[in-house]
Amino acid sequence: MKELLKENHLLKETMKLNEQGLKGRFEELSAWTEKQKEVRRVCEIQSKEAKEQLMALTHENKKLKEVLGKLKGKTERSFQDPPGDPKAVAEQEMEQLKTQVAYLQAEMADLRGIVSELQHKLKSSGHSQDSCVEIRMAVSVLALVLI
Repeated sequence: MKELLKENHLLKETMKLNEQGLKGRFEELSAWTEKQKEVRRVCEIQSKEAKEQLMALTHENKKLKEVLGKLKGKTERSFQDPPGDPKAVAEQEMEQLKTQVAYLQAEMADLRGIVSELQHKLKSSGHSQDSCVEIRMAVSVLALVLI
């Protein structure tokens, strides 16, 4: 009978230790899950911000291209007109627009880098495909704008 009691006590102690070990692992897993949720939330926010910036820059780029096209038309007409100040003004405006276009292209390159970084973070954290699809869509829009 004493042997059974000892064995029963030993088994209870072993079960208690196993239960404590499982509880510790569960807490670690819960903490890791929460951390992954936070990382995903931050990545999604950054992705959304990058998309918004991309759309704003795309819109601005489109407007600048329209203005550039109009100025090219004015410049061609000014060559037909007698020489004077309008030509110099048009050339100055053209240079300003070229500078703005270069600036926008640099901004787009920065956004590409951000999108690439976000894609890498999402891939490394093993999240669902939804966010990756959104980022791929933003990259596609960026590629279309640059064309």
